[in-house]
Amino acid sequence: MFSASSSRRHLLWGTTLLFSAALGGCGGGSLPDRADPQKAKDALRTALETWQKGEPIETLAKRAPPIYFNDPKATEGARLTSFELDDNHEFFGQSVRVTVKATLERESGKSKQRQLNYLVDTSPAVVIVPD
Repeated sequence: MFSASSSRRHLLWGTTLLFSAALGGCGGGSLPDRADPQKAKDALRTALETWQKGEPIETLAKRAPPIYFNDPKATEGARLTSFELDDNHEFFGQSVRVTVKATLERESGKSKQRQLNYLVDTSPAVVIVPD
């Protein structure tokens, strides 16, 4: 039997594989365009602000353009109380890797400052996943 954590992990991998298959297509094997760093940071900032405000993460997918944000911490009860995006970034394949200094508060009320890393794709869809 799967635990809740194991099920979420499988969901994360399944979602990632689904997007990878959709982005990869069936033919020529060409890669999508390299992610645009500014669009990536803007989308990540929007996703983190949504999380910080306590709004449902699912609303991001209903935006135009949609943002697919898949961070289990955001759906497992952790509250984002503050964050700061690093001005720097690096490429990881076609994705942009962005580092965030964040303060997370658990359901127990304990806060902890953490460094979070995200991989962001901007083409053909905006997809954000923890690194």
